[in-house]
Amino acid sequence: MGRIICYGLILMEKAQFGKNFIERRTGRMKKITNVFSVLFAMVLVCSVTALAQDYVTDWGGTAGYATWPITNTASTSDGSAGMGDGSATTGWSSIRGAFPSTLTATTRQAVVVTGRMEFTGGGGGDAYTPFRYSLTYQDSVALQYQYTDSAAWVATANVAANANHDGYLFCPMSGLGTMSNTWRTGAQGTVWTVPAGGWVSTNNLGATALAAVKQAPRNAEMIAGLYDFAISVEPLADGTNEVRWYMVEVENKYWFGGTRIDVAPVSDKFNGIVFGVNSDNSATQFNVYEVQVDMGDPIEVPIAPWEAYYVDQWGFLGNKTGGWSLIPDIAGDVTISGTSAPTDWAAVSGNFGDVVTPSTDKALLISGELELTDGGFEDLASLRFGVFYSDSIGGLDSTEVGYAWNGTDDHQSGYLFVPPSGSNVAIWGSTFGTVGTIVDDQWFNIDGSSNSVLGNVVQYPVNSIGAAGTYTFEISISPQEDGSCVINYNFFKIDGSYGFANSVTDVTPPTDKFNNISFAINNSTTTSLYLAAVQVDKGDQVTVDIDSKSTIAPTVYALKQNYPNPFNPTTMIEFDLPKQSDVSLVVFDLMGHVVAKLASGTMNPGYYKYQFDASNLASGVYLCSLRTGDFTSVKKLMLLK
Repeated sequence: MGRIICYGLILMEKAQFGKNFIERRTGRMKKITNVFSVLFAMVLVCSVTALAQDYVTDWGGTAGYATWPITNTASTSDGSAGMGDGSATTGWSSIRGAFPSTLTATTRQAVVVTGRMEFTGGGGGDAYTPFRYSLTYQDSVALQYQYTDSAAWVATANVAANANHDGYLFCPMSGLGTMSNTWRTGAQGTVWTVPAGGWVSTNNLGATALAAVKQAPRNAEMIAGLYDFAISVEPLADGTNEVRWYMVEVENKYWFGGTRIDVAPVSDKFNGIVFGVNSDNSATQFNVYEVQVDMGDPIEVPIAPWEAYYVDQWGFLGNKTGGWSLIPDIAGDVTISGTSAPTDWAAVSGNFGDVVTPSTDKALLISGELELTDGGFEDLASLRFGVFYSDSIGGLDSTEVGYAWNGTDDHQSGYLFVPPSGSNVAIWGSTFGTVGTIVDDQWFNIDGSSNSVLGNVVQYPVNSIGAAGTYTFEISISPQEDGSCVINYNFFKIDGSYGFANSVTDVTPPTDKFNNISFAINNSTTTSLYLAAVQVDKGDQVTVDIDSKSTIAPTVYALKQNYPNPFNPTTMIEFDLPKQSDVSLVVFDLMGHVVAKLASGTMNPGYYKYQFDASNLASGVYLCSLRTGDFTSVKKLMLLK
């Protein structure tokens, strides 16, 4: 401050000298005085603006949360503070730093707080409330006993010393700890509003959860060590507040951050930051360094770190057990089984624990193994699996048959795979397909009006059977710059007798985020479905196994003779595509009238099957035509009723 005052006096002296000199030369005193008044005002405004960037120097505990002593002394560096006594705190311990002055955020300048924090001797483990911190405005308090171990903020008016905070509370999670919540509404969150209440509480009257962002990597623990942190609050033109924050361990072993909008802002002015360590944290000392406040651009939130992990939350979904039971195993593994084939659909879902959002440079990757016992998926469309997002699955409950999700299997959006077996190919409504989209529907429903087929590339070798045995699977979901999404998949039996692989593009993706993978079986012979090493990852998209496929993939265009022929009233029509082609497959009568359009549009290379239903046609000879840009073929069909 002293330097800024000196600079102001020097500028005033220089301005006065210049004014007198020009006055003597021109005699235009009034005009010059006005000019220099404006210039000095501009300098003063710049100087006042510069004052906003400063270290926080006034530190003390808050009322009711002062289990640890404060460690600051008069020689402690500006912006630094600490609390602790060499042992874990027995209750909440807190330390509040007051800003040099109250800062008010504007649509042009955010309030920005930056610094470092340190846990010494331990961390959060799997605790529920190991650590919380808040950016708030609080009036009617004063700092007493500064630079002693009893430094504390006390009330100067008839208010509770730890109340009347307005601002934002941050509740980072640690390990397997539960997300913070409120008994008032049951809401959960990791970032909360503080409306005229306690800085550490999620139960303030009128408090809302702004975010439920978890830490990264998944289940990362708040370990001992240094963390960079920052918060910015910027009012937007629409009357909302944009809140940004991050807390990142310096070696990127822990991350907590994000950006959220407060639609009913609790405050646009702030004068302090509070940190609190609870008794379920094993730290023996907490320190902050270089805590600085500023006015300016909002902070940039660093990208969250990522580590692959095994899916460890499994349960029956939608009350579909098929008479089977569920046996959980190590992370990534689960078995659903019975003494006989399922009586109906048996569906198991693995929740990722977090919502995973792939990006244009990092595809979502899911991999694992599936083992079927005593039977496979020989029956029509009897095995289905896919990757989805749903907010309706609910929580995991223990039941008589194992574990089950207590929500619904409806309201899922994502991608469903229905591997064929023999000549059995699933019919989605009226269209044959082996992979497609599910849009806000029951996850394995291929008859939904909004669901659509993305591909009908069948298995290889042609008509191979999905028998009992072990299969490996890989799925990647990769958003593209144009808004489309590429889905690659490999599904192989390890003995090489069955392969199902392809790459499809969805131009209108049903979701951009995912949180579960699900499997369902309803086959007449299978007695067990075992999943092993089911893993979630991010990275380069899966490479479709072209090498395995190339020896049996089509090399030439072909339209096969329908079978059976003659037929009544249905027959199967097959054709081969050696490369991606614009396809038209139609049936017409001998007069040239089109009686059925079976396929139309761009299709990937592979083997295709379509069922032709002639229930509404008279007996006679019909012609089936396959046309592509490079190929045309016609076959005679004989309908005998």
